[in-house]
Amino acid sequence: MAFPDTNETLREHKIQVCVRRSLTIDFLRGFAIWMMIVLHNFQHLYDVKTLTDPDYLLTLPVYIILPVIFLAYLGSWAGLFLLISMSANVIAFDRRIQQGVDITKLRNRQLMNGFAILVIAFITEMFTTYAGLAGNLYTRRKFEWFNIYRGLFNWETLNAVGLSIVITSLLLHRLYKDGGDQKVGRNIGVLAVLSFLVIALEPVVNYLIRRFIYLWWTYAFDERQYKLNSQTNFFSNNVVETLFRIPVIALNGHLEPLFPFLGTAFVGTIFGIVLSQEVQRRSYPKYGILFGLALIGLALFMAAFGFDPMNVTLGFRPDSAWYLLGLGGQVLTLSVFLYFVEYRGNTVGFKKISRYWRRWGMLALTIYAFQPIDIPLREFIHVVFGLPTNKNHTLNEFQTLFVTIMVLIYLDIILRLWSRVNFKYSWEWIIVNLFSRKTGIKSERLNIVYVIDEVEPLDFSAELDDTPVEVTVMGRKVPAWAVGVVLFLLFAAMLCGTNYLFN
Repeated sequence: MAFPDTNETLREHKIQVCVRRSLTIDFLRGFAIWMMIVLHNFQHLYDVKTLTDPDYLLTLPVYIILPVIFLAYLGSWAGLFLLISMSANVIAFDRRIQQGVDITKLRNRQLMNGFAILVIAFITEMFTTYAGLAGNLYTRRKFEWFNIYRGLFNWETLNAVGLSIVITSLLLHRLYKDGGDQKVGRNIGVLAVLSFLVIALEPVVNYLIRRFIYLWWTYAFDERQYKLNSQTNFFSNNVVETLFRIPVIALNGHLEPLFPFLGTAFVGTIFGIVLSQEVQRRSYPKYGILFGLALIGLALFMAAFGFDPMNVTLGFRPDSAWYLLGLGGQVLTLSVFLYFVEYRGNTVGFKKISRYWRRWGMLALTIYAFQPIDIPLREFIHVVFGLPTNKNHTLNEFQTLFVTIMVLIYLDIILRLWSRVNFKYSWEWIIVNLFSRKTGIKSERLNIVYVIDEVEPLDFSAELDDTPVEVTVMGRKVPAWAVGVVLFLLFAAMLCGTNYLFN
């Protein structure tokens, strides 16, 4: 992609721009974790079996049915946090490069960060989620080693974020070294092709694993998936066989494996690269909007013509059409917010509106890792209001909504109090301080004044370039949109083909 030549003044301007924060990225990261709390409360507390009864469904008013359908669709947006996290990660990566930090030093910091998140992810799934030890002790009042073991075999959002950071850090180091960070068009092209390949090859990877490893017919909670025949013989008989399955789960298990969610990570990386450029084109967010719509259109096409059924797979690895429907909505949402906030200059008003959710985004990792922190509140509601909040799947829609609102208020109070000490002793605080000492690179991401109170937002509205974006193909310049259309059509054909042949 041909970007205008820059001089030293523009390079200095680039550094100044990049130290500012994207309100859209900060808002959507907080919204993603906030929405996760809402969805998980409905998932844990709501008696979803009532929705499988047609007679009961017909008795529900439209104002209940439509939100339930919308929540089900948002349930496919588990990748939104991954998309936003990778965008923010690359913006920070590029900013450090522009400030003169050694790229190898940056790569090493990012690798440590990614592996740290992976470790936290395993600890979280084993001990501190409702699916792990803490949640089962509360809801079932029973200790079982199995609730700890199975945390090794749930490839959830944090696992996806951690491993994606590791992979993209290695890739960006390879692309950026020796001045490669200036080859923006090449870098975006490589990431786009890799993203399309990962998504299109998911049915092939899934077929090979099912065919040769006999593993993925069931969900992670089923013992057959990873050969935990009993709690007593786990270490003596099955430890090697079981541990072998962890990398296989990372490839194509449940819920967010590399195939296809590494494609989401690469798309987020592209957004991060674009937002880091000193010269911003007016057409950038429009390209993102069109790409999101194209993904949604492809998902509907595949479902309509039988290439892949639109299976609603909440809590499972999504099939291709359902995955594309979610990714398309996420890309569309991100692009629309970027268009109206950063590219239209509506930062002053949005800064105030988004403040609540941006605070949630600052502590997203810790909120995810310690969801049972709401147990005291649930117990209080159980005692005072008589609702069975200490058990799962027992409430109707109104009771679930009431508890969810109370949980959101409760967590917001904790965040406001914790922010007064810049979230000291949170997972984010531990990671930032540990790696700042190791690498000598200081981070201000937990400074509440810098990030929330007196944040200087990215605003591209006064510096947009209307020059058409072009790429060089075989020595000739062609419109970037034309190349994008060709690549997308090839991707669509490949994805339909792999689904037809291997599903």
